[in-house]
Amino acid sequence: MYLRYINTFILTFISLFICENVCAQTKRIVYFKDKGNNSYSLSSPSAFLSDRAIARRNKYGIKPDSSDLPVSVFYTDSLLRLGNIRLLGSSKWMNAIVMQTDDSEIWNRIRNLTFVQKVEDAALRTTNKKSNDKWQQELIQPLVIPTGRSGTVSGNFEYGAGATQINLHNGSFLHRLGATGTPMLFSVMDAGYNGYLVNPFIDTARVQNRIIATRDFVSGDNNVNEDNQHGLNCLSVIAGYKPGNFVGSCPGASFILLRTEDAASEYLIEEINWAMGAEYADSCGADVISSSLSYTTFDLPAQDHRYSDMNGNTTIITRAADLAAKKGMLVVTSAGNDGGSAWKFVGAPADADSVLTVGAVNASGIIAGFSSFGPTADLRIKPDVVGMGVSTVLSNAGGGLSQASGTSFSTPVIAGLAGCLWQLFPEENNIQIIKTLHEASDRYQNPNQQYGYGIPDMRKAVGILLKKQAVLTSSLSDCKLSLSWTSKDMNGMHYLIERKSISESNYKLIHEVNATGTSFMQRNYTYNEDQPGGNFIYRVSQVIDTAGLAAFTIALDSISVVISSLCKDTERDNVINIYPNPVNDQLRLKFNRVEPENNLSLRIVGINGESIFEKTIAKPAGFYSLPLSVLHLQSGLYYIEIKKGNKLYASKKFIKSDKD
Repeated sequence: MYLRYINTFILTFISLFICENVCAQTKRIVYFKDKGNNSYSLSSPSAFLSDRAIARRNKYGIKPDSSDLPVSVFYTDSLLRLGNIRLLGSSKWMNAIVMQTDDSEIWNRIRNLTFVQKVEDAALRTTNKKSNDKWQQELIQPLVIPTGRSGTVSGNFEYGAGATQINLHNGSFLHRLGATGTPMLFSVMDAGYNGYLVNPFIDTARVQNRIIATRDFVSGDNNVNEDNQHGLNCLSVIAGYKPGNFVGSCPGASFILLRTEDAASEYLIEEINWAMGAEYADSCGADVISSSLSYTTFDLPAQDHRYSDMNGNTTIITRAADLAAKKGMLVVTSAGNDGGSAWKFVGAPADADSVLTVGAVNASGIIAGFSSFGPTADLRIKPDVVGMGVSTVLSNAGGGLSQASGTSFSTPVIAGLAGCLWQLFPEENNIQIIKTLHEASDRYQNPNQQYGYGIPDMRKAVGILLKKQAVLTSSLSDCKLSLSWTSKDMNGMHYLIERKSISESNYKLIHEVNATGTSFMQRNYTYNEDQPGGNFIYRVSQVIDTAGLAAFTIALDSISVVISSLCKDTERDNVINIYPNPVNDQLRLKFNRVEPENNLSLRIVGINGESIFEKTIAKPAGFYSLPLSVLHLQSGLYYIEIKKGNKLYASKKFIKSDKD
């Protein structure tokens, strides 16, 4: 019995050895030196890019370049005429095609062609189906919700079982602002979307025709419903929408579903598939790529990556990911699940320098043991951020809810929320969104090799971008100060106008302005104030959220205002007379109006604008004289300022003297 098993093992080993050295030679990537004899021109990009793709480039100032041109048809046809060759695909970004043939002589002839740069092994001729162990940390478990608990109601959505993974990042704040992804187009890159056509959590996206395209780069067709469910799991984390049961991170977005990964094997061809998928997404005008794939080692050891390759410039998929970012797309990718393995580090394309790489934490914000480490080989911080990737709630191929663990699932949580953030601030480009998420994360000041910059807070991210975009200006006319500012807001938000003199440490609140409007958009505001002379600093802050235990406030900007002492010469100076002037011990204020006034605010202001003395007074009917001690003042020039509400009621200048 044992001998029979040993003989069987030997025969199997020999067969695999022969296949790896023969079958592997049948699929190869052929790289061209240039794009000569090309029938397309950069002057007519609409011939190879959609209107949406061109609009994205125009919006962010990205000019089409030679990488956008399709591979030369002349070169491709020249190869196909050499014999029995099957064309499997082409990548314009890599300037390469994928071909298959058993004829070794044809490969020799291809290598000798003047326009061929190099030929690289891609995969075996056939795939020996095997158990899928590449997501060994991502075993799906049935979701168990404790009896009597139907989920948490947050914001405008009843998130149900998905509340924890949304609220870990304050994602509900984005949704309450109306950012659910409606104008955003996501491209999901994965191994298949088994059951998405009948999945109840994807129903809304499907019925509303928001799944706009599908493509299988492994099988070469447009059917992705019958393959591996891993892509469906990831898709549901973003697109799921069944309020009360489960709501995803960006449920209003549109989607392109691309299969680039063959779950039953691991060959270099899958990286070129990914590049072709990213090009397809770009051509369609996708905004965000969410990819839960990571490549380190392959079924052919000769194709294995080394840690030194994780430098952001070496692997096919990493170069393609950076090119996708260069075209203006936000690329969000998983760090990998090798944190507990001998490899340990992030895989490709997580090492790309222009993508958002996501690690995994649990619901308490503690790093998952499987989450891959940084830094990259060239010592850059990776992952960028972390999301909930332990017991993440998602939908399975059977149409129910499950929990699963892996950076595959923290990635779509973050990708969806990043898409919502970008919806609110489309003026920012993809790289600026990544930088904002860095800054909004809890370890921004002290990043490390597993958490990266940490757990991003989407409410804080909104505040960062509001502060970045806000504009505050001032103008002064006839001693009337006008503060004008621009910011994005909606109902429920308000502004605080504060002031201090240059000698004061703390601001004082002087006015509040409520935001108006039912949608989050840019609005303009103005605050007017009469002021005596002095040097003041005004600050405008925006209270953006009052739903929590404490209001979340962002100081938009501050501005210094110097008001001339000539501002005493106005009609308001006739409201009161002061005497004696200069004065040593007691100043008298004589009111020249007979009308009674309640709650007048009186203060003495120094020449630099600092407030020295304040009190509230009530003027009775008739002519009225108010004594005011000034013994505590040092000699010098001062102002008396009396306000009624926010308006200047009267002002006078006086001199404090040490002599009677």
